[in-house]
This record gives sequence, structure tokens and C-alpha cells, in this order.
Amino acid sequence: MLWQWARRRYANRRKNWIRKKYFRKVGGRSRSFCAVYRDIDGNGVLASLVYASDVPIKRHTKIKGDANPFDLEWETYFES
Repeated sequence: MLWQWARRRYANRRKNWIRKKYFRKVGGRSRSFCAVYRDIDGNGVLASLVYASDVPIKRHTKIKGDANPFDLEWETYFES
């Protein structure tokens, strides 16, 4: 979808120009969508999209449906 957006935005430009402007090698990925912007000091900063597969999976323990954290009977359950 990003490629289609870039082709539509720059319809008169060649594919290679679009690829060099928006799709670069970032980390181990060869065609990541990224762009350069200027920070407050005027330095060029490369911003790229974050992949969902790069976010680590955190497993959480399930809590019983009857458990109430404000009830003293369940205090030992929540401590464990």
C-alpha cells in the first residue's frame, strides 16, 4: 500500500527514484519504508516504520473471574 501511495504521489518520477527516496535498508531489512526529516538543530534524522513482528511477546498470567483485588479473602491469591 505504501508503494502504491508513493507511485500515486510521484506519478511523473521513475520507480528507482521513489525506491531511493522512501525505501531504504534499515537494520537487516532491505526495503523498509522510511523518510528523512529535520530535527530542531537542523540535523537529518531517519524515521522508519516499526514492524509488529519486532515487538516482543509478553505473556501474562490469567486471573480468575471471581477474584476481587479489594476483597481480603483474595489477598493471598494476588500475592502469589
